[in-house]
Order: sequence, then structure tokens, then C-alpha cells
Amino acid sequence: MGELFDNFVNANSLYKAFLLSKRNSIWKESVQRYESNFLLNIYDSQKSLKEGTYRQKPFSTFTLNERGHKRFIKSLHISDRVIQKSLCNTILPILRKHLIYDNGASLKNKGISFTRNRFKTHLHRYFREYGNDGFILFCDFTKFFDNIPHDGLMKFFSRYIKDERILKILYDCIEMFNIDISYMNDEEYKNCMNNPFSLLDYYNNKLNTNRKEKMMRKSVGIGSEISQISGVGYISYIDNFIKNVCSVKFYGRYMDDLYIIHKDKEYLKYLYEMIRIKIDELGMFLSDKKTRICKLNRRFNFLHNTYILTSTGKLINTISHLTLKRHRKRIRKLLYLYKSKKSEIKLSDIVNIHKGCMGSYRYYNSYIALVNMNRYFIKNFNSILGVSYGRK
Repeated sequence: MGELFDNFVNANSLYKAFLLSKRNSIWKESVQRYESNFLLNIYDSQKSLKEGTYRQKPFSTFTLNERGHKRFIKSLHISDRVIQKSLCNTILPILRKHLIYDNGASLKNKGISFTRNRFKTHLHRYFREYGNDGFILFCDFTKFFDNIPHDGLMKFFSRYIKDERILKILYDCIEMFNIDISYMNDEEYKNCMNNPFSLLDYYNNKLNTNRKEKMMRKSVGIGSEISQISGVGYISYIDNFIKNVCSVKFYGRYMDDLYIIHKDKEYLKYLYEMIRIKIDELGMFLSDKKTRICKLNRRFNFLHNTYILTSTGKLINTISHLTLKRHRKRIRKLLYLYKSKKSEIKLSDIVNIHKGCMGSYRYYNSYIALVNMNRYFIKNFNSILGVSYGRK
């Protein structure tokens, strides 16, 4: 146990964590200031951790529009980000041994591409056994990160991490996400853990009184690496139940999106009820709107991709309509910014943005959609680019 904490506070571990933390954010003033005295800053962090005096700085909060969804972000200061990076690098190898292989989010050598490939692999394997006559259950959560309870999360960490000093730091970091709900009356406060909570609505409606008379111990904000590990690991209980207890082969999860492929629709309904019971035990909430059972021989969507499994076993993977719609909207916005001179964006940057997006779509079975998208881009920029609008 002592070795685990020593690995966490080791100066080399903290320095490696800083090199990883500054990626894609070296342009920030706070990162540059930290790097100018990084040896002294690492020493101060190491000393405070060893002496037990480390206290996390307040979050920087802002909203982010991602794929048409507004998300409330709680960003860490670079000094706290370095400490959390080193902490996560220390405990993740221990936690990862208890995660299933098809849990694909926020882990090294995994990600959204890994999950999509595993999803295709499961579809192909299912077809070889049963054909395309079957069903697939998709489940999604209501405000996944906003409703992770702190007590249950600490039970999860303490099940595998036995070093009390590391657990104390994890506890302090998670407690920073406590929500001030002093605006609630006693009855609402009593039932706050049993109702879905939305962090975005909470800040949009300016419900934070800062009185801290009543605090709700749930929610982990997007923007912290501990939050990502919490999302990956907290409901791994569900993963192990489906994979090991129910012996379901064709199952996978990407954070709060999970799928189960099976030939029996009634069995999927049974699994859905079991999942709901287990999720209630964890203090989480399923989204009835996004949870559905689809037939395999019809069109279905997963992780913003559209799939069709034909009777011959061919899997047609096309770009979703919403992705194409967003790209057209992006083209119109870039044209507006360029013409209005409200931004210093260059024409070459706009072309590269379009080419980059089209390059990421080249693996899909959507040739006609991509041709039409190129035509749409040329039609909007033909007067600027000097390119004639035609069929090529």
C-alpha cells in the first residue's frame, strides 16, 4: 500500500503527468506559467500530498456545445490536473483488471473507434451463428455524470484501492463536486437523491445560492479525469452482471451507451428489467426515451452511426443524418464568419476543416452523401474559391 502512494507522489510520475496534461493546452497562460517553474510547482505538489495539506483549487466553469448538446464543464487548474493525472495513472492499472474487455471509453488503446469496431465484430459473429433474425437492446442513462452518487462511488474505489491516503485524496476530489441545494425545502432535500438531477439546468436557472446549508452528495462534472474514471468504473457492476452472470456474449458499453444483441426479444426485455433494478441499486436513472429494442434486419443507430445488417451478412455503415446536418450547418457558419470579417479565419483554414471532416467520413458506405456534401460546399464557396459548380 505504501508503494502505491509513493508511486503516485513520485516526482517522475508528477512530471510525466504534467507532460500529458499540457497536451493541446500549452497555449493557455496558466499552463505556460506552471511550466516556467515546473520543478518548483511539482515539489510544492509533492510536499502538500505527503503532508496531507493538499486542497484542490475551485473549478473554472463554462458551457460547451457538443454535437448540438449543451454540456456544463468544470475545468481544473493545471496544478490540480497534474495531480489527478498522476493519481489516475496510479490507480487505473488496478481498476482496469476488474473491467470487461468491451468497456471501451476513456481507456488507453480504446475509445469510440474501438467500441464501434467491437460493435461490428459482435454483429458479424451473431450473423454467423443466427443470421440477421434477432434483436438488439440499446440503453442510455439520464444525465449520467450528473447523477453518480458519491457514497456509492467511494464504495467502488475502496473495494479495489486499499491505501487510505489515496482514498482520502479521492474522497476530497469527489467532495468538490457537491451541489449546493440550499434553495430546496426540507421535503425536496429529503428526496433529492431519488430524483434525476441536471447540472446544466441547475446553473442555467441560477439555483446556486452559495449558502452551503444543504449539500447534495452526487454528480461529477465533465472536465476532470477522475470523473471519466468514475463513469467507466462505477457501473462496471452492470457489465460483469450481464457478461459473467447472464453469460451474454454480444454486449458492449461506451460510457453511458450500452447494447445487447440476442435472438430472443423476450429475453432482452427480461435483461432490461434486471438492468433497471441494478441501476436503481446504484442510484442512477435510465432514459426511457433513448432505451429501445430494434430488429437487426432494419436500420438502427449506435454512437452517431447508422447500420444495416443485410440478409447476406453484409454490414452497411452509413453516416447518420444528424452528422450530415451538422456539417452543412458548419459550412454555413464558416461562410458567414468569413464574409462578415467577425473572425480572423482564413479561407485555407475553412478548406482544411472541410477536408478533415470529409476525410473522417471516408470509411463509411456513404459515397453519394459525401459527393452531395462536396457539391454543397462548392455551391456556397464557388464565388470565393473560383470553382465552377458542376457534377464533379
